[in-house]
Amino acid sequence: MQSFIRFGKFCLVMLMVAGLVSCGGGGGGGIGGSTTVSGSAGDGPITGGTVTVTDANGATVTTTPASPTTGTNARFSFTVPTGTALPLTITVSGGTDTVTGAAQDFPLKTSVTTLPAGGAVTGNANPLSTLIVEQAKKLNGGGALTAANLTSATNNTLNSMGFGLASGINPLSTKVTGANVASITKANEAVAELIRRTKVSMGGGATLDDAIVALAEDSTDGTLDGAAKIGVTKAQLTNDVAAKILAKQAQISAELISDNLKVTTPSGATIAAASGANFASKMSAAIAVSVSTASAAEKDITTLAPTQKFIDQAKAALNAAKNLSGGASALNTLRNSFNALVAGTAPDDTEKSQFETKANDAETSFSTAISNAGSGTNVGTALTTITTGDVTVPEKPVISTSISISSANQTATVTGTAEAGATVKLFSGGVLVGNATAGGGTWSITTSTLSLGSQTLTATATDTPAGNVSAASTGVTITV
Repeated sequence: MQSFIRFGKFCLVMLMVAGLVSCGGGGGGGIGGSTTVSGSAGDGPITGGTVTVTDANGATVTTTPASPTTGTNARFSFTVPTGTALPLTITVSGGTDTVTGAAQDFPLKTSVTTLPAGGAVTGNANPLSTLIVEQAKKLNGGGALTAANLTSATNNTLNSMGFGLASGINPLSTKVTGANVASITKANEAVAELIRRTKVSMGGGATLDDAIVALAEDSTDGTLDGAAKIGVTKAQLTNDVAAKILAKQAQISAELISDNLKVTTPSGATIAAASGANFASKMSAAIAVSVSTASAAEKDITTLAPTQKFIDQAKAALNAAKNLSGGASALNTLRNSFNALVAGTAPDDTEKSQFETKANDAETSFSTAISNAGSGTNVGTALTTITTGDVTVPEKPVISTSISISSANQTATVTGTAEAGATVKLFSGGVLVGNATAGGGTWSITTSTLSLGSQTLTATATDTPAGNVSAASTGVTITV
């Protein structure tokens, strides 16, 4: 009998041991429970990166494996104890950017706010998530990385510089798949480029980390406008930096819509192998690294349609750049091309070629805008343009066909209609011959001296205070 009892106790102990072992196997639990955290790293996918994890108190978290890295598919996976103090901060550093083939420019960060026992969560590390984490630490007094701050920072960042990231994608927590990888990769490459160009524009020994802080601070109020949310302690944000950021955002947007982004080094040198005509193919190869099963269509960034938010962000930035430059017509032409885009419809090859030409034509104007921002010229006007939030181009004016011509003075008195309060400019053969304000929606202009003979009059309308310029009116031919 005693032998039977001892045998029974032995069996019970063995069953308990077996139960504990089974709970610890396969990353599904542990004695106290564990959660699998996995994600994708990169603007261009980052391979061979070191992954470090800290808890809410800044302490290094013990993970399994102990030293996770990003694999050849730019993904990482590890388990952590479920009871770890949240939120987690995950940092990926020291890897290789598969788009440029160079060392990773700056550490990528993300955050995880839940650890379901025995479950799994996604925590992607990319330029957008990096800005979001940096901003979240500054909100509501600073220093606290909370779930609420992360939500606010995500909305602020996407509203100010999402670069066309498709609706419904959370940069931190949406799993990267064939269906969304093109949008995620293209948007993050653009954000990384904005960070690099911001760093160069800041000058004075500024680092990429300084640029990340400046962008995060400026977007705490949901807009790149030279102002941070009340209560945010500013470390890098100044008006001249904010104005430069807007000019850079406008420039990148123009390059992006034609799939000809110029990818640069942290010092500002263009990486020819990944830029211009090579950009689309580099993106396709990068997507294949992140999602090896992606179809040819899923790897093709050239078919991505612009979102309305991207169009509006680009137009607002171009408005600011135009005002910084002193009203450069090339920037206004480029801005009107964005106004002609239709959200949800990808531009065709002809439209992309026109965008590329106009962006190249505007290079000098962009340089002037950035230079003026550095010297403080027109900065106030540019930033005021952004805060108005008006990116709607006025309807083109209408010129009345009833025109009074003075042959003796070689002038004409021209009337018409336009948006109320807009400034109407009248042109003869493309030469400005007069302007007036459309008080109550009507205007009248007596021209300067006109050439003798037949000529065509056109007009544009510029709204205030935003400075949006309409397309030219239908021409009216007169003979003097």
